[in-house]
Amino acid sequence: MTDAAEITALLRPLPRPNPHPGVLLDGDRDATRVLAAVLRYFDADDDRPAVTVLAGAKPLGLLHRRDAYSLPPPALSTRDYGASDHAALPGDVRYEMITMCCPAVDCSYRLALILHPLRAPRCPVHPERTLAVVG
Repeated sequence: MTDAAEITALLRPLPRPNPHPGVLLDGDRDATRVLAAVLRYFDADDDRPAVTVLAGAKPLGLLHRRDAYSLPPPALSTRDYGASDHAALPGDVRYEMITMCCPAVDCSYRLALILHPLRAPRCPVHPERTLAVVG
């Protein structure tokens, strides 16, 4: 969790005139929310170099993009680490799961594969033979 001191330690002097928009920092309880807002502002446009940090009506200094991204990102989610495991992703599956075996009568070699793109492998015992799909 970010506190106000971490943000203010990164501030640089304000230019004259100051063309950068401002964000109000109202103590430690507000610091995480302010950092989240600043990062959203920078994420929206790569040409935004800095924001002015204010305490009330008093400008404290300039927070540059690089400095803002150097702070630990705010944890605004209530979900725990790994909550997105096994999440469904958009798109189609582009692999095939198959079980293969060597076609030689006396060979018991079997292989379970996930192939992408589909290419039939060769038997390591009989390299001249392509493995056949089982079932």
